[in-house]
Amino acid sequence: MIKASKKNFDDNIEIIVSGHACYGPYGQDIVCSAVSSLFYTLYFSLDELTNDKVNVDFADDFSKIIIKNISDNGRLLVSSFFIGIREIASSYPNHVSIIE
Repeated sequence: MIKASKKNFDDNIEIIVSGHACYGPYGQDIVCSAVSSLFYTLYFSLDELTNDKVNVDFADDFSKIIIKNISDNGRLLVSSFFIGIREIASSYPNHVSIIE
């Protein structure tokens, strides 16, 4: 199962996505692909559309973004990311969950 979480620390936000959906064969898993696309889009959008300081760590089954002194635009992008994750989780509840 893929788990997505968000932690707030003052003006900093940490987003962690971990695990595997195990919905389909490796390399063909549409659920993993959807979540990965949202995660990468969040990272590149933060980098290109804000002046926020963004640290990222990508791995096979664990990825993390830390945004320091997040701006209002950064918060909007994070909210949009979690809207997408929520919708995927509602369609594939046995494969994706949001940890709050």
